[in-house]
Amino acid sequence: MCLNIAFPLLALYLLKNTITPFNRKFYAPLVEDYKTKHPIKKYFIVIVLTKRLLMSWAIVFFYHVPSLQNLVPWVLNILSICLFLYLKPHKRNAFNIINLVMDCSFLGIHSVIMLYCWDEAEIFSLSKDTKINIGYIIISLCLISIVIKLVILIQEEIRLIWKFIQKKRGKIEKKRPGIN
Repeated sequence: MCLNIAFPLLALYLLKNTITPFNRKFYAPLVEDYKTKHPIKKYFIVIVLTKRLLMSWAIVFFYHVPSLQNLVPWVLNILSICLFLYLKPHKRNAFNIINLVMDCSFLGIHSVIMLYCWDEAEIFSLSKDTKINIGYIIISLCLISIVIKLVILIQEEIRLIWKFIQKKRGKIEKKRPGIN
């Protein structure tokens, strides 16, 4: 819990006071692939860490109120989706798509979990088969989001490896100018 509070504050401090154009590569894991020249996009990692902080607080503090425990991440995912659609904080569009897919899948998961919360609160009653089907929907959404994320990440890794190979080929060809 202490680290959840410390990380957004530490990230905000580092981004605001420490990172300069000269040492930006040293802090690259902190800014990931975010556009650092934009005043809001530069601090997007702070927004993401604060979202995680609020989600974990909801799990802990609203333990005895499952509807509210689920509603907080649901609202935070909607806000996160809106921010990603509006700001598009990543330099590469693939990472924007990954984050949108993940937030949309979490929104779907929390929406379906809300049915369990309503059943528990006796707002309406779900049959045993419906509960099993809801469980399959949750598992399917998790698997779909993982597969999409893996495919996009593998595609990005292949792109980086291909770029590295082309760069190495260019250096080798520059060393041997007489061979064509």
